[in-house]
This record gives sequence, C-alpha cells and structure tokens, in this order.
Amino acid sequence: MAQLIGLLSGLISALRIVIPIIVRFIVNKLNNVQSPPSTLTFRERLRLLKPALKKVIVELNTFQYFPHNDRQLQYQRYATRLYIFLIIISVTILAGYNLMDTSIHRHTVTNPSESQYLILEEDNPTDLICKCANISVSYSSFITIQPQLHQVCLSYLIKPEWMMHSDSQSWAAQNILDYRIAARKQFQTLAILCEQAKSCYPIEALFSSTLECFYNESCM
Repeated sequence: MAQLIGLLSGLISALRIVIPIIVRFIVNKLNNVQSPPSTLTFRERLRLLKPALKKVIVELNTFQYFPHNDRQLQYQRYATRLYIFLIIISVTILAGYNLMDTSIHRHTVTNPSESQYLILEEDNPTDLICKCANISVSYSSFITIQPQLHQVCLSYLIKPEWMMHSDSQSWAAQNILDYRIAARKQFQTLAILCEQAKSCYPIEALFSSTLECFYNESCM
C-alpha cells in the first residue's frame, strides 16, 4: 500500500509538470494554425527545439503564486528543481526495491513422509513451518517396553502343583498357628494378584497413544 501511494503521488507530480507543457504546446499550435507551412528540415527543428526546451526547464515552476517578485520566482524555481529531483530519487528507489524484492511463494505439503520433510528442511532451513494438526508419531514406532514383574509372579509358588502340595500339607498340621494351614489360600491370593498385574499392565494402551507436538509451530 505504501509503495502504491508513493507511485501515485509521483505520477500526480509528474502530471503537474507535463500537463502545462502539453497544454502550452497545443495552444501554440492552435495559434499558429494559419501560419504558412514550415520548410525547416528536421535537423533545423532540433536545433530550434534545444533552446526552447532549455528555456522551459529553466523557467519551470510548479510552486507559482501570484503576486511575486523576481526573488520569490527564483526561489520557486529552485524549489521546483529540488522537488523534481526528490521525485526522481524516490521513484528510482521504489523501482529498485521492487526489482530486488524476492517474492514469497507458499506451498503446502499435506502429510509429508520423513524423506520429504528432510528434503524440505534442507532446502528451506529457516522458512519451513510444520504445524502439528493431527497425530504424528505413535510411541510404538520408536520405543519398546518389556515389563518385569516381581520374581514371585514367575516362581513355582503360584503354580497349581504348589497349590496342591500346600493343600496336602495342611492336613498334617496339628497346631493352629502352623503356616501350612493357611498357605494354600495365601498362595492362591498371590496368584490372583500376579494375574491381575499381567492383565492390567497398560502396554497396549501406551502403544495405542501418540506423541503430541512439543512446540506450537513445529514438532519432532
């Protein structure tokens, strides 16, 4: 928008300079329409045009106000030349900026593979943006969990054979405080707890979950 405003202001200023010259030229042509046709050659016309053009440039005044004296007129002409010079410099800078300005092209790659992402990251190390909108990486793709339960859950103490052996020994116990009387029930309870631990361990739930983005604009 700023460039457009600058170009429009420069165009308006240029028209303020050019239009009076064109109007003066048309008026002179209309005044001399009845004059006899000129027999001057093209080179002679160029020779006559040179002082006329020089006079127009010297006397050019876009800040003309009436009434004014010779000193004010001279200052107005100086201001006009400075104004034109600044316009030329501004237009040159804007044109150079537009020529050197690199246009930005945005390209969206939906669900890129790892190889595509690495190529894009290599080509655009500073401009690449990877927005995390969907699930990206599952835990099972880069981690492996092997749970280790307590040794008692893998021992012979929770086997059915040991239960039967404990049951046979309970009949031989005579004292109520003998451990063999309640051994079978305790080992059965221990076996139930071990089975519960194996079935409730959240391995599958963890593998089915996903790794969310670490950052708002990019993700690992």
